[in-house]
Parts: sequence; structure tokens; C-alpha cells
Amino acid sequence: MIGCTYLSLSLMLGHMSSFCTAPLLPALAVQVLDDINETNEQMQQIQQVLGQPTGLTSGIDEDELLNELEELEATVRVWRMEDERCLSCWSAGMKGS
Repeated sequence: MIGCTYLSLSLMLGHMSSFCTAPLLPALAVQVLDDINETNEQMQQIQQVLGQPTGLTSGIDEDELLNELEELEATVRVWRMEDERCLSCWSAGMKGS
């Protein structure tokens, strides 16, 4: 896009310079091209920033999360077994009383 814009402005200036004798026209074109280039650089920087993950998702390792989930599920299974044993003991105690 920059090349096309530069080419278009260069062609326009080439045609206009034959009709116009104002010395400021090439300087103005250079300024316009500089502004276009600066804007394109800013857009590229914004796109790079927007393309990077942020917040919670930036440092998450999926394998690590899966391992942690498995550990938590194993802990819950142990707690349930302990709860079942306690309930069994409590039920047996109630029957014996």
C-alpha cells in the first residue's frame, strides 16, 4: 500500500510539476509520504500488540492445567472415600446403639 501510494503521489507530482511552478509542492508530497509511513508503522505496532495474548491467557500452560485438574480430581475421590467410610462407621454405630 505504501508503494502504491508513493507511486501515485510521485506520478501526480510529476504531472503537476509541469503545470505548477510552486517549489513547496515536492516538500508537501514528502511530508504527506512521511505521514503515511508513520501512520502505517503505528498501525503495524497496534496490530502486533492486539495479536499478543494478554491477561490470564498469556502465561497458561495447558498441560500444567490438565495435571492440576487430575490432582484435584484425585483429591476429591479420596475425600469421597473418607466420607463414605465415616458414613459407614456412623451408620454401624447407630445400628449398634
